[in-house]
Amino acid sequence: MNKILETIKQKEKTNFPFKPDREFYSKININRKRWGQIFRGETAPTLPEAKSIADFFEVSVTDLIE
Repeated sequence: MNKILETIKQKEKTNFPFKPDREFYSKININRKRWGQIFRGETAPTLPEAKSIADFFEVSVTDLIE
């Protein structure tokens, strides 16, 4: 399991699973296709993308890096 997926799982609430929406994509400035590749671990995020994701989930960038 990749670190981004682990972070999301830790931040999810029991009855409220994380489901990205337009607001999420707008805030992190990553499109759906690119997010899917990052989420599935097919590609690594760039540093600006990692920073945006970390800021959204209120974690440090180092928490997202394997």
